[in-house]
Amino acid sequence: MSPNRVTAALQAIWRQGLRPGSVAAYGLAVAGALVATLVRLGLSLIHADLVPFDTYYPAILVVTFLGGIAAGALTLVLGGIIAWWIFLTPPYTFLPLSANDVINLSIFVLVGAGIIWTVERLRRTRQQLTQSLATAGELTAIVSYSGDAIVGFGLDSRIKTWNVGAERLFGYRAAEIVGHPLSAIVPPDKQEEPKRLFARTSSGEMMHWETVRLGKAGKRIDVSISTGPIRSASGEITGVSAIFHDITDRKRREEHINFVMRELSHRAKNLLAVIQAIARQTGRQTTSVEDFEQRFTARLQSLAHSHDILVRREWRGGTLNDLVASQIEPFADVSSRVTTQGPDVLLPPRAVEQVGIALHELATNAVKHGALSVPSGTVHVNWTFEPDDGQGRRLRIVWRERGGPAATPPTKQGFGYAVINRLVPIALEGKAALEFSQAGFSWMLVMPAKEVVELSDDKAGFG
Repeated sequence: MSPNRVTAALQAIWRQGLRPGSVAAYGLAVAGALVATLVRLGLSLIHADLVPFDTYYPAILVVTFLGGIAAGALTLVLGGIIAWWIFLTPPYTFLPLSANDVINLSIFVLVGAGIIWTVERLRRTRQQLTQSLATAGELTAIVSYSGDAIVGFGLDSRIKTWNVGAERLFGYRAAEIVGHPLSAIVPPDKQEEPKRLFARTSSGEMMHWETVRLGKAGKRIDVSISTGPIRSASGEITGVSAIFHDITDRKRREEHINFVMRELSHRAKNLLAVIQAIARQTGRQTTSVEDFEQRFTARLQSLAHSHDILVRREWRGGTLNDLVASQIEPFADVSSRVTTQGPDVLLPPRAVEQVGIALHELATNAVKHGALSVPSGTVHVNWTFEPDDGQGRRLRIVWRERGGPAATPPTKQGFGYAVINRLVPIALEGKAALEFSQAGFSWMLVMPAKEVVELSDDKAGFG
């Protein structure tokens, strides 16, 4: 073993002592008695009139301090026996004992016992103090580096301690805030709250509540607070401890959930109203249950396709390109003859629903009666922005059919015609124009673009 390791081991024994009752403790007792005997023998060569037991007192003290009461008692017994045998007259025999030797031996036992009792109390006190310091060090480390803000207040409500978590949460360094009153981190509209609650905690009550506190930059911080009294060793309340946990993210999530629930309720009501209108209008235009079921189901599926787009973008909207593709998808055998062109734009949710319904009606009509009803027919959908008389921009969407039969105005205006000509334009505060010509049918929708987001200048499209 290296000298450094030996030194470290001896230092650990001196600081922590040996386990009482252990072999090492009893070995130390024997060694202490032997060393004291050797020292006494050496001193007797210098001064023959020494008290026989003088050198054993330090040995008893050291052994008791390091090895405990049992080891100290063993040193006392061994030292007494050895000194009696060697240093009392006549030497190397236990009897006879003079009156003076009896007194000396009795004093040695009494003083040795007193040393053991006193040192044992000191040893235990040292152990308790060491444990208390270790526990205090652990608690200090926990408080100092806790992720939560832990603040200590005096009974006058002034800040006494301020950990690293509090520095992160509130922005104040300990040197800046210690000594200031609690009101320094309380918003003006909450000043009465700590006055009322602090008195309860400083009286011994433990409390927990959620509120708002104020950071260094004046930022309001949502926090949960747990408070409790700080007591001295005698049980007297000397202050208040408070743990501040930042719940800003949780509050934002709760607000978002509440918003989503309100929005869901609003959208559900709107959706039911749209479905009710579709059902009512479809029922007016059909002559049989089978016809109603077929048309109504197709229109609901169209609405569902639009909602799928909205769900993928978390109800922030949907692109026109995705919207056209989703409404053409049910007609897979003709979808390759539909092309699109226009900037990559994001329509708001309401426009996605309305334009989706219109595109479904246009696609259904084109498959049944228009350009997509013949092999050579095509459909081109394009959109672009145009100025709105100096008051912003408008979005113009054009559905143009070519290569199919000549388009003629319907003799009977059904639900689909009402959707593309009146219902959708009114819902979007826009205007629609329908063109029936020899070349084919065309539909144009012009709507305000104030809620339309242009994602890029690049042209988007398919087909």
